[in-house]
Amino acid sequence: MFTPQGEWIGLSGNVNPLHGWDVLSVRRTGLRYGIDSSGDILGCLFFHVKSELREFALRVKELNINFHLVQYDPRLLSKGISLGILPAFHGASFDRIDMGDTGDEMGMAECLADWAPLLDRENEHACLMAHSKIWYKSIPGAVARDNPRAIEALMKRCEKMHELVRRTYIF
Repeated sequence: MFTPQGEWIGLSGNVNPLHGWDVLSVRRTGLRYGIDSSGDILGCLFFHVKSELREFALRVKELNINFHLVQYDPRLLSKGISLGILPAFHGASFDRIDMGDTGDEMGMAECLADWAPLLDRENEHACLMAHSKIWYKSIPGAVARDNPRAIEALMKRCEKMHELVRRTYIF
């Protein structure tokens, strides 16, 4: 995998295994196992991840959770579930539906029309989840973390903050 500038995204020296984890929770877990988090944060992370995986395994075992792996086109899958054609999903309604980046491929309106009716209406927290790799291209002024326009937009905002500009020149 490569960045838009053609640089390799693979593992490099700046990869941090703590990225994405709540460090305070990681440290608390380490303390429960007698680990000094100031000296061995990765040991704390090991026990934290192990604890999270153990909790996940318990929930899968004790709760009514099913995993179904399918290779259908998302449009066919949603319609097949809605029409009751797929026996494994008969009468199914879902608390969470992760649409991934299918909105980029088929359009968000079509995704919502296909998948929203499958949400559990009894659960007020039921939701669709999606992400997009290209949304910023179609929305003028949009900013995303990996969007090439992000730095430019942030610099313009900083220029409007006179106090921040003065601090910048101190360095």
